[in-house]
This record gives sequence, structure tokens and C-alpha cells, in this order.
Amino acid sequence: MKMSNTEKLEAHLNNLSEWMKNNGRVAVAYSGGVDSTLVAAVASRALGDKADIIFCHTPLIARQEADEAVALADSLKFPLTVLELDPLALEQVRENHPDRCYFCKYHIFSQIAAAYPDCAIVDGTNFDDTFTDRPGLRALDLLNIKSPLAEQRITKKEIRALSKAMGLPNWDKPSAPCLATRFAPYTTISLEALERAQEAEDIVSQAGFSYVRVRDHYPKAVIEVHPDEVKRLQRTLESVRSSLSALYQIIAVAPEGYSGSTD
Repeated sequence: MKMSNTEKLEAHLNNLSEWMKNNGRVAVAYSGGVDSTLVAAVASRALGDKADIIFCHTPLIARQEADEAVALADSLKFPLTVLELDPLALEQVRENHPDRCYFCKYHIFSQIAAAYPDCAIVDGTNFDDTFTDRPGLRALDLLNIKSPLAEQRITKKEIRALSKAMGLPNWDKPSAPCLATRFAPYTTISLEALERAQEAEDIVSQAGFSYVRVRDHYPKAVIEVHPDEVKRLQRTLESVRSSLSALYQIIAVAPEGYSGSTD
């Protein structure tokens, strides 16, 4: 007999809990996103003090995202440890190599593995992720990082449903790729450039727009917002351009809006 959606979600949750218990002690790479929050929550409930939740703070994470991740962990009573890391120290990351994510992930997860040698290192890669071209997944494979959501064939849609059922407040949070995605390949990424793009996105967001991305082609910026808000942005562009004039000389709007394809 085919399982109902509720039964399937319950089975996923039970399987995840058993997976955690079978691995004894785990260190979860937590970002504050939907996927890793679910993994951290299941690990904490299943293992108690045998679950370590690790947030890796880097210059590539927007300030608001970092603050929200730490606040969420505190509200959920995760035993959070913050590791301060700097992937920009790597030339391949700093120069925005097309395989930047591979080098960045390898750097971050090797640091976690070194800090927690007696733990299974766990991340939030989901089943849908395994069907996309993600250089970072190669790094996870090389370091033997475990991805229980992918192993249990749990999709993004199911993760949101499970998170909602568990009362996790970020169950419908949009994805938030790192700030390096705002720059074209082989464009040098500096702290100054990251802060510039982040400040620009904050300004546009505060003007009432959602899903904001500012693609940095300094001295030009291309603003992406939700497709339903593109016309409003175009109508108010002079005001936005004035607000951003201290950061960029040229301001343009992506006519198709934000699609996520460049993240």
C-alpha cells in the first residue's frame, strides 16, 4: 500500500533519527538555512550532548544571515560553536575560480574535521542537490562528509514540510547563497568588494524589495529583484540610483528579475 504524505514524512523523520543514533557522535555543519537547521534539530533531539552544531563564520556570509543563524540556534537551544574561518586566504576563492565552491568547501570542512576528529561530520546537502552540478560536493566526497538528507533521498519540498511539522521557524526561508555569487568568475573578491555588494543589497531591501541580488561589475551594479517587483524598481530607479551613487557609478536593473540561476 502506498504511504500517505504524512506517513512518508514520519518515516523520513524516524529514519533520520536512527541514522543519527547509528553514527554515535556527530558534528553538524549548520548555516541557518532550512536544510542544515533540520539536520541540526534532528541530531540534537536524537543525540543530546553527542551532537555538536558548528557555524562557520566567514567574510562570504552576509552579516544579517550570520546574525539570524546564531539567533535561530539560540532560540532552538542548539549547542552552537562558532568557528571563524577565512576562505579568502585561498587564491582560488579570492580570484573567484569557477571551482571556487570546491576549494571553499574543502577548506571549511577540513577545518571542522580537524576540530572534531571523533565525530561524523554531517551537512545539509539534500537529494535534489545531487542532480545539480555543484563543485562543492566533490570536496564533501573527498573528505567523507556525510549527507543524511541526500542518503535518505529527502527532497527540498519534503525538508520544508518536515521542518514545518517540527515547528522550525525558518521552514519557508528562501535560499541565501554566499556573497561570492555576486561576482563574475575570475573577478577578484576583496573584503571591500563584499562589503560594497552587501551594503547595496541592504539599501535595495530597505526600499521594500525582496529576493534582492546586486551583481557587482564594479563600477557597475546590476540589481535583481523578484520578477513581480521589476516594474516598480524601474519606476523608482532614480531614487534607488541616488541611494547607491556612493557605491557604484552605473546602476542597471535586470529586466527578467531574480531567477536564482546565477547563485
